[in-house]
Amino acid sequence: MSQQWKNKKISIMHLCQAVSYSLAIGVFLQLAGCVDSEIAQTQLPQVDYFIEKEATGSKENRLLFYASDPSLMVEISGPDNLSADVPFNELVPMMQEVNFSYDMETDYDVRLRIYLPDGTLYQEDLLSWTHSTSLPPQPVVGFREVATNDENVIVLVSSSRGKSTTDLWIEGDLADDEFPNGSWREIPPTGMIPLRVNDGDGVKRFTVKTRNLYQNESEPIEISVIRKSAEPAFCTLYTEATKTNTPYIRVGFEAEDTYDLQYRVYGHTYNDSKFHEFNGFEVVDVELIPIEGEREVTFQIRDIAENYCLKEKITFVYDPVYNPASIELDSLTPYFSNTETVNIKLRYDALPEDNIEMYLYGNIEGNNVETWIPFSETAAVKLKAYEGYRFIRVKFRENDIVTAAELVGLYLRPNIYINGTGASRTIRASDVPGLETINILGCQENLNNLVIDDINGGLFSCTKDPGFTSATIEYFFDDGTSTTVSKDF
Repeated sequence: MSQQWKNKKISIMHLCQAVSYSLAIGVFLQLAGCVDSEIAQTQLPQVDYFIEKEATGSKENRLLFYASDPSLMVEISGPDNLSADVPFNELVPMMQEVNFSYDMETDYDVRLRIYLPDGTLYQEDLLSWTHSTSLPPQPVVGFREVATNDENVIVLVSSSRGKSTTDLWIEGDLADDEFPNGSWREIPPTGMIPLRVNDGDGVKRFTVKTRNLYQNESEPIEISVIRKSAEPAFCTLYTEATKTNTPYIRVGFEAEDTYDLQYRVYGHTYNDSKFHEFNGFEVVDVELIPIEGEREVTFQIRDIAENYCLKEKITFVYDPVYNPASIELDSLTPYFSNTETVNIKLRYDALPEDNIEMYLYGNIEGNNVETWIPFSETAAVKLKAYEGYRFIRVKFRENDIVTAAELVGLYLRPNIYINGTGASRTIRASDVPGLETINILGCQENLNNLVIDDINGGLFSCTKDPGFTSATIEYFFDDGTSTTVSKDF
């Protein structure tokens, strides 16, 4: 029964009785009949009434009246476990209220009869309410988000609150027009209550409690939400490389913030595209869709309040023959050196936090050889001092685990060797890798555009030209470089 004033229409039977009474006192009413007719309610006394609390945890309740005719009479009847400040089952003059009291937790029904002054039954109704002292369950309440970057938040009330739990009390760090000192709010079917928190960043704290339809309240609990408008600082993305020989490649996320951070990976990957929490630095394995070629992947960093500080798209190349570790000569030619000291360039795909070391060895010597040293992209090494082919080897160690070994070779001092006496000589050229042709000068023969092969082995006959005191070999390499070596006959 709604807690509204009742505005009762009179049944046809009671209307006919009321007409008889009205005629007796000289009021003329014209009835077309008592079967299908109604008399306007304004021609009869108007009575409004309602039970103050349809459900209550209190041991008291009230029946409230408003009557246009104070000469009406009232009769109330109720159960034995109910007391009232008027006698039951007796006619009493119309009053403004009837007070009930009781002890049992149950449903209560009272029969209300209203009579006209001549004793004619005018209205009859059954009024009910429920008394219970049961408390709502402990609130299961929280915010939809851990943090917000503006004033708007949503409070979630669990469906486990029970059907009889109807309202939520909220007080705390609310906006001024949101009643920060506290107010009851009806819990909608969704269990979601929108709020606006007060100005300023920081932790916003609230006290909440629930109330059921009996007006009984739960114990209060404390909840909080973070308001944060500043984005994280120093947001950086690291990649060990943009090329890989497997579908997997590692990336590193780095940022600074007071609270936990979140990263996301999406695009041409099998990563789940969800945001994941991290604290300061996080290494993530990116699983590319395993098809050779370019793969676009997007990376994001944000804080718990969804303030974004990084969005970066990187194109990775999946190439099964790619080598993530390498060594090469840092010189104009990769084939030879005329000096013992050479510079090398090294590469090892890794992230900044990886501990990468290298071990140099081979036909080299020096303080940085045959010992583990921190990885460096460049190094100077000394070739062992004799002419011929030299190998410079390197092993890489990542976090104390040997992961790769590479080498590079070059020829030390391409030379010229002369055998024989008199005019007939034999000249031997150095078989340097990458060599295309040689020219031998100082001989009477035309020894130009010669090729060293398995047949000649680099040996060529030479008749000494009287006009030359030395023989010269010009070496020409396939990368376009050349070098010249001379030696006296």
